[in-house]
Amino acid sequence: MGRSRRVSSVAYLKLLMSLMLFVGISEGSSLDYERWKVLAVNLEKVSGDSYPPTLSKLQDMEAEGYLVVLSASKTKGIAEVAVSSKALEDLTKMQDDGLLTFDLLLNSLGKILDSEERDAGENLPRVLATFTSYMTFNHMSFYLECLQAQYPQRIRVDRPGRSFENRTIYRVRMTNNITNTVQKKVVFVDGGIHAREWVSPAAAFYVIETLIANTALTENIEWQIMPMLNPDGYDYTWSNDRLWLKNRSKSPSSTCVGVDLNRNFGFQWGGLGTSSSPCSSIYKGASAFSEPESRALRNAMLPLKGKVKAYITFHSYGQYILYPWGYSTQVQHPLTATMDTAAKAMAAQIKNTTLAVYSVGNSAAVYYPAAGASDDWAANAMNITHSYTIELRDKGTYGFILPESKILPTVRDAWEAVKLLATLV
Repeated sequence: MGRSRRVSSVAYLKLLMSLMLFVGISEGSSLDYERWKVLAVNLEKVSGDSYPPTLSKLQDMEAEGYLVVLSASKTKGIAEVAVSSKALEDLTKMQDDGLLTFDLLLNSLGKILDSEERDAGENLPRVLATFTSYMTFNHMSFYLECLQAQYPQRIRVDRPGRSFENRTIYRVRMTNNITNTVQKKVVFVDGGIHAREWVSPAAAFYVIETLIANTALTENIEWQIMPMLNPDGYDYTWSNDRLWLKNRSKSPSSTCVGVDLNRNFGFQWGGLGTSSSPCSSIYKGASAFSEPESRALRNAMLPLKGKVKAYITFHSYGQYILYPWGYSTQVQHPLTATMDTAAKAMAAQIKNTTLAVYSVGNSAAVYYPAAGASDDWAANAMNITHSYTIELRDKGTYGFILPESKILPTVRDAWEAVKLLATLV
């Protein structure tokens, strides 16, 4: 075994969140992680769209069900992997044979999982949004159902679709005179594609709340915001598994549940960085737009083709502002320079106002290629000049389990970015 590293338990909460990626478990079953460990496996440097051979091997082992690839960083050259005793035995033999190298990061994954607690209540008036605690989906729904009645001249709330489990998927339309939007350009924002990323919908709700208080920003722009695209998955993170990623659709060919909605959009669907296995964390679905949640976003946006000047999708974590193409490093978007300039302007705006540092880059270059994402689809199908994924705070100390005390600073980052972008479109 490689040399041991001492890493704080707090820092490793980010790794625990990624255990939700292990979706090969059948519905209703669970794993005992008491004897599992976390390793940092070194990856080969590769160019272009290539995947490191070691990462491919780890993904093959993951499909067999006895390890979990938590993360894989192209820039760091490391995959963080949770391993069972069997996987540790196999990887140790591979290291002894000179086939790979790794370091021990965490000796007992189970102890950290057992000690992890969540304090997220909703003892708040549901007619109000809150940014001092996370909102349940019921809280979000009540707030959205009341919103139009409070601002009838400025806001319309409609329902472009319903989820697999029949929850409402909402859209909020905001402008100074909601009855006269024909000539107005549109800025489109969404959140909550990935269930575990709780600060993502919080950011979308903060955009709504801030626009209510700033009428000047809605005078010449119609803002359309879908704050929670994956209500089933989000609700499941509250009731069953805080680490869930995908939606909750059932596959007729497997007991495994869910599709990665950000692999289900109909541009370059099924390409690099996706899987055909329903048990994979990056399962692309049976076909492009097979999922009601991705169809809801598509159906809301397509009638607006030519009007939408910017699309922003909120995710977490990492503090990145990313732009297409994400499906390949070999094909450059023709407006790369324009998007890169705007993304850097957004990052500068965030740094100047909240002091947080966000990095900027092409999605496939920062991470490995991933096809079928919403930002690529928006840039292609909608011909949108400005299409961005904003990976919100933090950089890994807490990861997906971002403390409630960090919600407000994070959603302010999001607002500063979209506010700046609105001045450029």
